[in-house]
Amino acid sequence: MSSITGLKRGTFTSVDNSGEFRLGDTLDSGTAGQALLSGGVQEPTSWGTPAGTIANALTAGTNVTYSSGNPTWDGSIADTINSTDTDTTYSAGSGIDLTGTTFSTDNDGTTINNSGGTGTQNQVLKVPNDLTAGTNVTFSVGTTYNGSSAITINSTDTDTTYQGGANITIDTTTTPDTINLDAALTGMTGFTFTGSGGNNLTGAGMPGSGTTCTYLDITSATNIFPDLYPNSVKPYLVFTSYDPVGTATQSLTTSFVQLFSGGMSSSFVALGANVEVELKVMNYGGSSNRWIYLGLLDGAGTTEWSASMGTGGGSGTGTRVTERLVHYKDETDGDYVTMSWVLTGLTPGNTYIVNPSVKTNLTSNYVYAGGGFPACVFRVIQI
Repeated sequence: MSSITGLKRGTFTSVDNSGEFRLGDTLDSGTAGQALLSGGVQEPTSWGTPAGTIANALTAGTNVTYSSGNPTWDGSIADTINSTDTDTTYSAGSGIDLTGTTFSTDNDGTTINNSGGTGTQNQVLKVPNDLTAGTNVTFSVGTTYNGSSAITINSTDTDTTYQGGANITIDTTTTPDTINLDAALTGMTGFTFTGSGGNNLTGAGMPGSGTTCTYLDITSATNIFPDLYPNSVKPYLVFTSYDPVGTATQSLTTSFVQLFSGGMSSSFVALGANVEVELKVMNYGGSSNRWIYLGLLDGAGTTEWSASMGTGGGSGTGTRVTERLVHYKDETDGDYVTMSWVLTGLTPGNTYIVNPSVKTNLTSNYVYAGGGFPACVFRVIQI
């Protein structure tokens, strides 16, 4: 190139240039990223890369820092690269082995090892304790079992076959079978009962021959021997009395109310289908021409007694109510009156409540108990 248009020589405080800077005899414009480098005193300037710097800076990444604290480094200063150690140290715990950087299971090699399957898997070899065959049990191999091999467990059937004898029946329709005593004992060769009190019952036991009782204790209150009373035990299912120190008086109304505020109400467990209910009470009138009626109410004292319900509702004895006319007073006097009911249709084992009640046809009629008057007595007798 023979000439450069606009080339000027001089000393300037600033240079404005919109084009290239060309240097040297060859008018070198340099390459991208190069800088002007001084050649020194009396030496030409040239294009080049400055010593101690790089074209693109190096930035600190994760877990990397520079000692200078700078976030980047371009070579312009000496610096130190540091890395943050984030490694975690591991140690083997229970049941784990650590060899170098490899974990493995720590097994006893007797009951469990880790060489099964592909050669690195845990496998159970046997159980720690043996199972031993006991009575009536056998193993197909050996006499103990620990799970190391498959065996068969067999049991020996030692069941005993039973059959019913005299007065004994075996019910095979139940599970398990049931041994039942016949309802009626016949053809027995003999009975013997013994106890610490010397109680025993012995005899030939043949039909019609009877049984001789050497000694038999019948003092239990649950025994019922009405034909022998009073020499054995009382035959009562209920025996209630009211005999206060001071005289108790109850004014009667024309409606049934509980006798002595329900104090004579009683319950009993039926031993058979029929019972007799007996009541004794003192009637005393303040005026003449008075009638006294006695009856049975339910446990609440509000409803007619019923065998079907036990505590009230319906009729008391069959289709009849329990209301009974028991005494007529033609003047102001007193009498000890007695009333009995026969209750039928009871279910043995069921509990029933009987609540004696009283009423009058006109007021100024009373019942008394205690003090100078007889006790009120209420009894239930098994028939």
